[in-house]
Amino acid sequence: MAQFEWFEFTPLSKDDFISHFQDSKINIEYCYIRWCELYKRCGMRFYRYQYNRHCLVEFREFCYENHINIKFIEELDQDEKYYQSWQKWKQNSSDLEKHFNGQQILIKQLSYPTDKEGQLLQDVGILLIEDIIQGWNGKIQTAAKGLWFNLNINSTPEEQAYFKKIPYSNYLRSSHWRRVRSAMILLEGAICNECLYHHGGESYYGTDWDSELQVHHLHYKNLGCERYEDLQLLCKPHHKQVHLNLTK
Repeated sequence: MAQFEWFEFTPLSKDDFISHFQDSKINIEYCYIRWCELYKRCGMRFYRYQYNRHCLVEFREFCYENHINIKFIEELDQDEKYYQSWQKWKQNSSDLEKHFNGQQILIKQLSYPTDKEGQLLQDVGILLIEDIIQGWNGKIQTAAKGLWFNLNINSTPEEQAYFKKIPYSNYLRSSHWRRVRSAMILLEGAICNECLYHHGGESYYGTDWDSELQVHHLHYKNLGCERYEDLQLLCKPHHKQVHLNLTK
């Protein structure tokens, strides 16, 4: 079985946020709190789904090894011997344990905002009028997503040259591209930009070809070092339709 590849991402620091938006006519302190609240929701959901997906990959390997003809963990009868065997399998899986421990660290990093900042959110953050007054709007949210993405997705000039040289199909199987996909899924909540439908499951494994959720290149000039504005998250049917339209 191929090792499950999971990805760690770094939260956006307050200094980076302030530096990026210092010339904007917004309440930076307030908007950073709102960003942290948004990122916490996205991150919690992403890391939970990602770990659950890893468990399912391990479970299917367990079923293969034990000649069990079921696909989902929920199908295991807790009274059967295979349930206990599965529990032992999980305990003995170093990859799964490493992922779980790493997940706990990442979740702790999502503990923003602080108690004091959280009180502000509780008092006024959910009020639409307050968001308008302080400048927290869709444009700022998109810019914050782009800032986070561009700080988390990087590659060296040598790597970029290599990615542009290899066949595109090979690039889509690279660890770099899998990380790009995971970052987009985290930010967009696994929701297609066109149909606005949530696609989970296979998508969290980190590949395009075996999932219903794919990342579309709006252009290819930054191939190997994509920026947030270069990409769009689409379900497979809409991604196919976009490319069909491009050929007309």
